[in-house]
Amino acid sequence: MDQVPVFGWDDRQTSGGSVRAYGENLFDQVFAGRAYGAYQKVNASLSELQIVIVGDPEFQGLHWEAMWDRDFARPLAVDCVMARSRRIRGMVNAGRVQESAVLNLLIVTARPNEEKDVGYRTISRPMVEAIRDTQLRVNVELVRPGTYESFVRHLESQPEGFLSCGAF
Repeated sequence: MDQVPVFGWDDRQTSGGSVRAYGENLFDQVFAGRAYGAYQKVNASLSELQIVIVGDPEFQGLHWEAMWDRDFARPLAVDCVMARSRRIRGMVNAGRVQESAVLNLLIVTARPNEEKDVGYRTISRPMVEAIRDTQLRVNVELVRPGTYESFVRHLESQPEGFLSCGAF
């Protein structure tokens, strides 16, 4: 398209009105019930508000940037952060994990190019040291070699509920 579309004043007002109506409708659906109470607690400082949209591509395809609180003169996205985040396949359902006072962390450092890659410790040591510095109760286990087969073998040797969460 070589030319920018030219609209008459009436067309721009109509378009702007439809965006606002869409945004208000979206806002009403998202912040219905108890969610509106939580929103009211933070809407005085919109610059610190971050709205993260998590869902499938069709859900994320909604025009979230148009979300509009009727109490404001412009869409929320002008003053707060709107971010999209996709679900990660393979996430373990956290609802099935037993509560524990200790977080079990399993580190698998894959090195597909073996000797041509950086050393295991270059990747894992800073993470382990950062965890140690937090003084949290974390049980850190390193899987060696960093292969899928070793990972599966290690998981199979652990009791049920060992893994708090994971992404594959």
